Amino acid sequence: MPQSHQSGPYAGEFLVATRQLTDSVFSETVILLIQYGSDGAMGLIINRPSKVPLSKLFPEVKELEKRKDRAYIGGPVELYKVFLLLEKNSKSENPPGQSLRIFDNVYISPDMQTLRKMAADHTAKFRIYAGYAGWASGQLEAEIIRGDWYILNADEKSIFDMPASEIWPDLIGKAGIETMDKTSVPRRIRNTSCLIKNKKTVDPVENYSAPGSFTPVPSTLVPLTPAPFTLVHVSVLPKIGRRT
Repeated sequence: MPQSHQSGPYAGEFLVATRQLTDSVFSETVILLIQYGSDGAMGLIINRPSKVPLSKLFPEVKELEKRKDRAYIGGPVELYKVFLLLEKNSKSENPPGQSLRIFDNVYISPDMQTLRKMAADHTAKFRIYAGYAGWASGQLEAEIIRGDWYILNADEKSIFDMPASEIWPDLIGKAGIETMDKTSVPRRIRNTSCLIKNKKTVDPVENYSAPGSFTPVPSTLVPLTPAPFTLVHVSVLPKIGRRT
């Protein structure tokens, strides 16, 4: 069971939108943090399924033709970039090809061969996300201070086993919150300047745009370029996240 705690955020944790985060593309979302550091943060929304079957996203992967899996909207940034999130078989000693461990047995991979193997195995658990959520330096800390997000330890069940419509209600219920009081924010998060070493310290709240200004995410995926979708690895993303 996910547990709330007073440290973080860290890669491999959930950001659960509080009830005060309304009129935003991130309303009632749960985000798995993939990267977090002084340059910014990046994550994937895990509870926004699209109407697009994976077989249409990757027509060259014949193993997907008999599956009913659909792509998820990972975030509003660069919807043409696609990420493979998977659960490694606990009996396997080796991680999936070219993969990066996020937490426990959850990995992210850009490897098409891995996707084919996962698709061919009816017991394999994986998700495909188009786009991602990104934060520039200090942005995420400002949002946490303002009470937009609650931090929970990530768990595999919420990502791979739970219906998307039940993820946010389940986690927000376990957190037992409606809004996040500033007194519960970790001390090192409140002092945002400690995360911006050797840079000019800025007020994260003053330099933050309201959630209502974010561009809405479409319910279906539309290719932004003539080229087919391809899997990408988080290492190719910019060091500083971008939010639109």
